[in-house]
Amino acid sequence: MTDINKAIESGSNEVHAVILSGHIKYDLKDNSGALSEFNKALDMDPDNIQVRTMRGNTRFRLQDYRGAIEDFDIVINKGVKDSQVYNNRGKAWQMLEHYKEALADYDKALAIDATYGKALENRIQVKLLLKDNKGVIEDISKLEKQKLVTDNLLLFKAEAYFALEEYALAAAYYEKSFIKGLGDFNAYFNKGKCYAALKEYREALVDFDKSLQMGNKTSKLYTERARVHIELGNVKGGTEDLSKAIEIDPGNFNSYFNRALLKEQLEDYDGAIIDYNKVLQLNPEDALAYYNVANMKQALGDLEAAKYNLDKALSFDLKNITFLRGRGNINYQLKNTEGACTDWKLAGSLGDKKSDFYLKQYCK
Repeated sequence: MTDINKAIESGSNEVHAVILSGHIKYDLKDNSGALSEFNKALDMDPDNIQVRTMRGNTRFRLQDYRGAIEDFDIVINKGVKDSQVYNNRGKAWQMLEHYKEALADYDKALAIDATYGKALENRIQVKLLLKDNKGVIEDISKLEKQKLVTDNLLLFKAEAYFALEEYALAAAYYEKSFIKGLGDFNAYFNKGKCYAALKEYREALVDFDKSLQMGNKTSKLYTERARVHIELGNVKGGTEDLSKAIEIDPGNFNSYFNRALLKEQLEDYDGAIIDYNKVLQLNPEDALAYYNVANMKQALGDLEAAKYNLDKALSFDLKNITFLRGRGNINYQLKNTEGACTDWKLAGSLGDKKSDFYLKQYCK
């Protein structure tokens, strides 16, 4: 019998009646009613540990985490050594985002009962929140050796490996957790990212599709799936997914930039330029967007526009040898030999061998 259970034996019949009423209301999830009864019981018997603990549990349910901690403190300060009390106080600290205090309480709960699964899970959750991913993996590995690991912990271990960029191990543990019926669309999304990082693109696509089916209709999902489509040579699918990402998050200039790149591959230069212009509305100092527009303007035969965009690109990245060489080439086509040689000379001084060649070939 625990200290808490022993404590119920104390007190008068009247107190017992109120405690019983509080328990019934607690079990029926009438939390406000239970709190009222436990308050009455403590008015009659302020030293009753069992009632104090139950009021702490009730306050927790009512999201009065500070109040719950106050009750659990009193119980613990009376010398009660109960793993559940430490676990529940730890959970209250966790809900208040006081993770170090929560971790200390979970450690105390486990010192009393090393096999207390809930405290183990809670401690691992906190370690995840504290980004102690190696600690998470160590804790779960110990439990696996003892054959005490719960299904939820498989998912936690997957998340820890994912955070550590151990993608093969992360994917393996995600799969183990899925076999157990766990995993939401975020888990499938992360597993897809693991396979994408491992360049197993078809497997990644399966998981991204599953994540989408489960309700993940975020711009991140469509952006990541677009990348996989591109790696598989499906430019059309990649473009469609980026368009969906833009619909969801029209302020994300990266989606416009990536779609513009795909339109370039499809030789849809006008469409690509429209997307790059949108990039520049959202991110006016994007030098690479100006450079890419310059290349397409050159391909379309509009050399003056190409030079204008290269001028803009260089205004943000003056020593970029690719930009300098490109503007030198445009200047040369515009019969501005002096401007071309000036650009090639600067690019050459920065280590560009192609510009050195042009300088020797076309400049006196």
